[in-house]
Amino acid sequence: MKYLLITCIVALIALQACTKVKHLGINSDLAAAFDFNKGSYWIYKDSLTGQIDSFYEFRRDYFSLTHGDYLNDHETMYVLQSNAAHTDSIEWHFYLAQDIYGIAWYNKFGEFSPLFQYPYKLGGGKASYAINIVTNIYPSYTVNNQIFSNVVLVNDSINNTPYPIDSYWNDWFYITANVGIIKMRLFHPYYSINRVWELQSWHIVK
Repeated sequence: MKYLLITCIVALIALQACTKVKHLGINSDLAAAFDFNKGSYWIYKDSLTGQIDSFYEFRRDYFSLTHGDYLNDHETMYVLQSNAAHTDSIEWHFYLAQDIYGIAWYNKFGEFSPLFQYPYKLGGGKASYAINIVTNIYPSYTVNNQIFSNVVLVNDSINNTPYPIDSYWNDWFYITANVGIIKMRLFHPYYSINRVWELQSWHIVK
């Protein structure tokens, strides 16, 4: 009877192990480079108009999406963009998933856009209807007289065919580890957005 009980317990444990859902976790190198905590902020200046806006992280979220037999873990960082007068604001969502860094939503567009894999790789792919391509990896890149190393340049774009005209955009992001976006060229003609934001100062909380 004793051995039968032990056998049943072992079988039950084995069954639980077999049915346990496996997670596709966030790559530890990606997290070390881009997992910024609440309280992080970035100050940018538009080189076209001289406008200065602040971007600060105010919340973070964790969730998992079903991916075949696995759960794909995501971490989302919520960043609020606000001008100096605090008369206008835009909420940005950045996410980490496996080895991917991307934009989940920004500027009225609902789209999971994986900007790049980490470590960086040239090329890219299609996410829903957006095209995301790593076009260059710079050993060093200068913004506002500050030199940043190992900078990836990503083009995130969509044409308006066959989608509505308000879906068109053509954006360029210059990104580096431990800082994030150091420069971004945003072009959304339907919303009269034409910006070249360049990083002026920043504070990262990890």
